[in-house]
Amino acid sequence: FRDDRINVGRDAAASGGAYFVNASAYPAVCFPVDVEETGWYQVMLTAGGRRAQGALPTVGIVVDGANQSTTNGRLLDERWHRFAAGVPIRLEAGERLVTPYFANDFYVAGKVDRNLYLDRIELARLADAPGDDTAAADGATAAGPVMEMGMGMGMAGGGGAIGHVINDPYGLANVPLRIGFVRPLHGAMLPGAFEIEGRCWWEDSDNVPAPVVTLLINGSPAMTQRTGAPRFWIDPSHFAPGANRFQLVAALDSGVTARTPVQTLHWPAAAAQDARAPARHHRRFSIHDERWEPGIRRMLRNQHNPKERRAAAFSTNGEAVLNLPEELQGKFRVLLHLRGDDFDGPAVATVTVRRGDEVTPVGTVQAPGWWTDRQAGIVELAAGPKQLVVGFENDKYESGKGDRNLWLQAVMLAQEPLVADRTPPVVHVHYPPDGQRVFAADALVAQASDNASLASAELIIDGMRTEMTVNLNLRPARIVFPLLLRNAEPGEHTVAVRVTDVAGNSMLSASRLIVVTDAAPSEWGTYDRAVHLLNRFGFGPDADELAAILTMGETAWLTDRLNRPLEDPGDLAAFAAAFPYFVGRNNYEVPRRVIAHALLTPNPVRARFVLWAQNHFSTWIRKTAGDRKWREHVAFSRLGAAPFDQLLFTSAESPAMLVYLDQQGS
Repeated sequence: FRDDRINVGRDAAASGGAYFVNASAYPAVCFPVDVEETGWYQVMLTAGGRRAQGALPTVGIVVDGANQSTTNGRLLDERWHRFAAGVPIRLEAGERLVTPYFANDFYVAGKVDRNLYLDRIELARLADAPGDDTAAADGATAAGPVMEMGMGMGMAGGGGAIGHVINDPYGLANVPLRIGFVRPLHGAMLPGAFEIEGRCWWEDSDNVPAPVVTLLINGSPAMTQRTGAPRFWIDPSHFAPGANRFQLVAALDSGVTARTPVQTLHWPAAAAQDARAPARHHRRFSIHDERWEPGIRRMLRNQHNPKERRAAAFSTNGEAVLNLPEELQGKFRVLLHLRGDDFDGPAVATVTVRRGDEVTPVGTVQAPGWWTDRQAGIVELAAGPKQLVVGFENDKYESGKGDRNLWLQAVMLAQEPLVADRTPPVVHVHYPPDGQRVFAADALVAQASDNASLASAELIIDGMRTEMTVNLNLRPARIVFPLLLRNAEPGEHTVAVRVTDVAGNSMLSASRLIVVTDAAPSEWGTYDRAVHLLNRFGFGPDADELAAILTMGETAWLTDRLNRPLEDPGDLAAFAAAFPYFVGRNNYEVPRRVIAHALLTPNPVRARFVLWAQNHFSTWIRKTAGDRKWREHVAFSRLGAAPFDQLLFTSAESPAMLVYLDQQGS
């Protein structure tokens, strides 16, 4: 406390004393707060300061010693005054530490010195918007009871939780947990057995256990994993004919929960009517799972960029023991997600199953030099206590020459079919139409599904195999084949698709007639126009968008893409997919968030327009800082292809533009 330099302007400090801060990024004081009710609070400060270089002091508000401020605000005057320090923040019930930081110190010896004086900090409880944990941050102002604190010193603790259930779809807040699908799935057709893959980030992952991730199908829990990189293999027995909703929910042991956007995928009735086989169980155990014997904890490392943020490192011969669920029984394929450090040969993993004194060998796996799944073998599991053991037995090390090691991230048990599958897949060709005239190049678009699990599709021309195939196993089953016809004989030809499932059943689609011309047409055909429009309005002719424009038609496709809101589930999933990789909003992470969304978005037309608008109303991230730039990006993304006056006002009101044009000192 300093009471010798508090007479800033003509007004005295409210409490007769003030805290003087004269160092940049300095924690003015840490206030211990007993928050009685989880909710949104507005931080109010009574402060004064000294202006320098035209700018007043800025105060950031840090909660529970987090590594970034949750919000920040700038003084309105040099004289003592009371003001709102940024936007409201969400505090969880319990003991919290609220710390104001002096964020923009400026000093030149003998010339200028920007200083901050703090007298009082208050927390005003705000009314929560029903069903929306982010509403207060967007401007709710109904104040409730005020918690008032005088000046006091304290020690900052670890990172703090923002709320019990995180609802931050646009990445505007600092939160302790993020989860996203690896890629958007919304609108796809289910192929049969299907894989859903996600990615998590959680605060202090070195010390905090990984979240428990639950897969919800049509609102009901289907499977769970303790994991930072969930992968669920889903049997068709979980699907209903028609629309099916999928969502991942991650929960930390503290109770903090995050959710992905809901993705809706379609299950054709023609495939569903034959999906009568008993449900199979596919189980994945990441190295975070509690079923591993405690010895694995000493082996965890983060080398080689494991998706789980940790991997079990076998740097010498040894084993890791997994206690399998007692109810698990049946015939299972055993797969390891692993990699190896090759030295005079690859690392080899062995897999066995122990049941009392009985040991059953499953198989061995040579670990490649990259992360991948490798099948170790097939084993029959009986009900009751049992263990799966992963061993490393060919360690080799020579000083200065090399070191052979093994790395393990997860074990997958995939149950073998319980009954023989003799039902062929379902396949339909949607493009080209019969009689399509083609010169040089075009495309074929089809969709397929199966009562069990698809394997692959092959392009058939004139009834002959082309050996041009696509892998459909566990993936959404939209099929796009290029038709490369430059060397084809002019005249009539037929095109079709043969789809095969994992049981070897196959189905040939109905053929479509095409006419190959011997000269280029005077005007572009459907395919050439589609490629041009995708280059002009999107990011080029990727397979999904090419299929969409060819099957929907140009006008319907462009109208749909321009009119889709940002809240489209596919676009929300594209945003969320980037956040576990780029958690913050600094100058490094914001451009990567934007690029990741552009790569993944199911609506590149909208994304390209948003980037065009921001380029037109240009700001510079190194001047505005990443957080303001990201908020500006979200604001333009919410508008999409809006009228020019709305774009103009969004730019003019953007904090990034205000700072870029130095309007904070105007």
